Amino acid sequence: MPNFTPKEIVRLYYTEVVDQGKLILVDESHAEDCVVHRPEEPQPIEGRETLKQVMGKFLNIYEELESTIHTVVEEGDFIAARVSHVARLREPWPSRIGIHNVAGKPVSWNSQTLFKFRDGKICEEWINRDELGMLIDLEILNQRH
Repeated sequence: MPNFTPKEIVRLYYTEVVDQGKLILVDESHAEDCVVHRPEEPQPIEGRETLKQVMGKFLNIYEELESTIHTVVEEGDFIAARVSHVARLREPWPSRIGIHNVAGKPVSWNSQTLFKFRDGKICEEWINRDELGMLIDLEILNQRH
Protein backbone atom coordinates (compact mmCIF):
# COMPACT_ATOMS: atom_id res chain seq x y z
CA MET A 1 0.00 0.00 0.00
CA PRO A 2 2.57 2.50 -1.14
CA ASN A 3 1.86 6.19 -0.60
CA PHE A 4 -0.78 5.52 2.05
CA THR A 5 -0.59 7.00 5.54
CA PRO A 6 -0.66 4.62 8.52
CA LYS A 7 -4.28 5.65 9.25
CA GLU A 8 -5.27 4.86 5.66
CA ILE A 9 -3.51 1.48 5.86
CA VAL A 10 -5.47 0.60 9.00
CA ARG A 11 -8.76 1.62 7.36
CA LEU A 12 -7.94 -0.39 4.22
CA TYR A 13 -6.92 -3.35 6.37
CA TYR A 14 -10.42 -3.50 7.87
CA THR A 15 -12.38 -2.78 4.69
CA GLU A 16 -10.32 -4.86 2.25
CA VAL A 17 -8.62 -7.62 4.27
CA VAL A 18 -11.01 -8.24 7.18
CA ASP A 19 -14.34 -7.52 5.46
CA GLN A 20 -13.56 -8.72 1.94
CA GLY A 21 -10.91 -11.37 2.64
CA LYS A 22 -8.28 -9.91 0.31
CA LEU A 23 -5.40 -11.61 2.11
CA ILE A 24 -2.94 -10.74 -0.66
CA LEU A 25 -3.04 -7.16 0.66
CA VAL A 26 -1.35 -8.34 3.87
CA ASP A 27 1.84 -8.39 1.77
CA GLU A 28 1.49 -4.64 1.40
CA SER A 29 0.09 -3.72 4.83
CA HIS A 30 2.31 -5.81 7.13
CA ALA A 31 6.07 -6.16 7.51
CA GLU A 32 7.44 -9.57 6.60
CA ASP A 33 8.46 -10.19 10.24
CA CYS A 34 5.25 -8.82 11.79
CA VAL A 35 3.93 -10.10 15.11
CA VAL A 36 0.19 -10.23 15.83
CA HIS A 37 -1.34 -10.87 19.25
CA ARG A 38 -4.89 -12.28 19.02
CA PRO A 39 -6.87 -13.23 22.14
CA GLU A 40 -7.89 -16.67 20.86
CA GLU A 41 -4.35 -17.62 19.81
CA PRO A 42 -2.19 -19.07 22.61
CA GLN A 43 1.03 -17.69 21.05
CA PRO A 44 1.71 -14.57 19.00
CA ILE A 45 1.39 -15.01 15.24
CA GLU A 46 4.85 -14.43 13.79
CA GLY A 47 5.46 -13.53 10.15
CA ARG A 48 3.32 -12.34 7.29
CA GLU A 49 2.79 -15.82 5.77
CA THR A 50 1.63 -17.28 9.09
CA LEU A 51 -0.64 -14.28 9.58
CA LYS A 52 -2.29 -14.91 6.19
CA GLN A 53 -2.89 -18.57 7.12
CA VAL A 54 -4.43 -17.66 10.50
CA MET A 55 -6.48 -14.83 8.96
CA GLY A 56 -7.76 -17.24 6.30
CA LYS A 57 -9.02 -19.63 9.00
CA PHE A 58 -10.49 -16.73 10.99
CA LEU A 59 -12.31 -15.30 7.99
CA ASN A 60 -13.71 -18.71 6.96
CA ILE A 61 -15.55 -18.91 10.28
CA TYR A 62 -17.66 -15.86 9.39
CA GLU A 63 -19.89 -14.91 6.51
CA GLU A 64 -21.40 -11.49 5.92
CA LEU A 65 -18.64 -9.94 8.05
CA GLU A 66 -18.86 -6.16 8.20
CA SER A 67 -16.66 -3.83 10.23
CA THR A 68 -17.48 -0.28 11.24
CA ILE A 69 -14.50 1.88 12.14
CA HIS A 70 -15.48 4.34 14.86
CA THR A 71 -12.17 5.88 15.90
CA VAL A 72 -8.61 5.87 14.56
CA VAL A 73 -5.99 7.72 16.60
CA GLU A 74 -2.32 8.18 15.71
CA GLU A 75 0.48 8.74 18.21
CA GLY A 76 4.02 8.46 16.86
CA ASP A 77 4.51 4.97 15.37
CA PHE A 78 1.23 3.71 16.83
CA ILE A 79 -2.33 3.68 15.52
CA ALA A 80 -5.24 2.75 17.80
CA ALA A 81 -8.55 1.72 16.26
CA ARG A 82 -11.97 1.21 17.87
CA VAL A 83 -14.11 -0.99 15.64
CA SER A 84 -17.40 -2.90 15.79
CA HIS A 85 -18.10 -6.03 13.76
CA VAL A 86 -21.29 -7.80 12.70
CA ALA A 87 -21.24 -11.27 11.16
CA ARG A 88 -22.99 -14.58 10.77
CA LEU A 89 -21.05 -17.68 11.76
CA ARG A 90 -20.46 -20.19 9.01
CA GLU A 91 -18.98 -22.94 11.19
CA PRO A 92 -18.18 -23.68 14.86
CA TRP A 93 -16.65 -20.72 16.67
CA PRO A 94 -13.45 -21.07 18.76
CA SER A 95 -13.27 -18.92 21.88
CA ARG A 96 -10.82 -18.96 24.75
CA ILE A 97 -13.15 -21.32 26.66
CA GLY A 98 -13.72 -23.84 23.87
CA ILE A 99 -15.24 -24.47 20.46
CA HIS A 100 -18.95 -23.74 20.14
CA ASN A 101 -21.40 -25.15 17.59
CA VAL A 102 -23.15 -21.89 16.70
CA ALA A 103 -23.04 -22.09 12.88
CA GLY A 104 -25.71 -19.93 11.25
CA LYS A 105 -26.07 -17.58 14.21
CA PRO A 106 -25.48 -13.84 13.93
CA VAL A 107 -22.97 -12.22 16.26
CA SER A 108 -21.65 -8.74 16.91
CA TRP A 109 -18.69 -7.51 18.91
CA ASN A 110 -16.47 -4.54 19.60
CA SER A 111 -12.72 -4.55 19.32
CA GLN A 112 -9.80 -2.28 19.97
CA THR A 113 -6.55 -2.82 18.15
CA LEU A 114 -3.20 -1.16 18.61
CA PHE A 115 -0.98 -1.20 15.51
CA LYS A 116 2.73 -0.40 15.55
CA PHE A 117 4.28 0.81 12.30
CA ARG A 118 7.82 0.54 10.99
CA ASP A 119 8.86 1.81 7.56
CA GLY A 120 5.24 2.37 6.53
CA LYS A 121 4.02 -1.14 7.40
CA ILE A 122 2.35 -2.78 10.38
CA CYS A 123 5.08 -4.55 12.35
CA GLU A 124 3.08 -5.44 15.46
CA GLU A 125 -0.60 -5.66 16.29
CA TRP A 126 -2.44 -6.20 19.59
CA ILE A 127 -6.12 -7.14 19.29
CA ASN A 128 -8.58 -6.93 22.16
CA ARG A 129 -12.15 -8.02 21.43
CA ASP A 130 -15.25 -8.30 23.60
CA GLU A 131 -15.29 -12.08 23.69
CA LEU A 132 -17.55 -12.15 26.77
CA GLY A 133 -20.10 -10.09 24.85
CA MET A 134 -19.84 -12.54 21.96
CA LEU A 135 -20.43 -15.51 24.28
CA ILE A 136 -23.54 -13.80 25.68
CA ASP A 137 -24.74 -12.70 22.22
CA LEU A 138 -24.42 -16.29 20.96
CA GLU A 139 -26.27 -17.57 24.09
CA ILE A 140 -23.28 -19.69 25.10
CA LEU A 141 -23.28 -17.91 28.45
CA ASN A 142 -26.51 -16.76 30.05
CA GLN A 143 -26.72 -13.12 30.95
CA ARG A 144 -27.81 -12.68 34.57
CA HIS A 145 -29.94 -9.75 35.60
